[in-house]
Amino acid sequence: MHGYLTIGKAARLANVNPRTLRFYEKLGLLRPSSRTESGYRLYSSQDLERLRLIFRAKQIGLTLEEVKSILSLTEDGLCSSVEGRVGAMLTRKIAELDDHIRNLRELQTELIRVKGILGQNDRCPPRTETPCTCLP
Repeated sequence: MHGYLTIGKAARLANVNPRTLRFYEKLGLLRPSSRTESGYRLYSSQDLERLRLIFRAKQIGLTLEEVKSILSLTEDGLCSSVEGRVGAMLTRKIAELDDHIRNLRELQTELIRVKGILGQNDRCPPRTETPCTCLP
């Protein structure tokens, strides 16, 4: 890509709404490389790469605050500080996902159990307008 892109073109290339770019700018995640004399935002190929990094980070479950933290680490240019801190953040995120998966499995087991009870319980009256008492 040569030169700069307007916010509209950058948003189209990133498959997002221009409001998303403005929102990310407001949060400090993305800054346009330049502005025209009339104040229009202009984005470079590096800005689009940063935007793609933000989206990849969100896809793996990082919050925008976590993404902002990662991006601020990368600005000092020291891979050693980035690697360790991002690794720790990802370890925490993996543990959170493991907990979430465990909770979802427990919920699935409970739903399967309750589904099995439906209609096979002595407390279940025939299909009438009476209050249901068949679930534990």
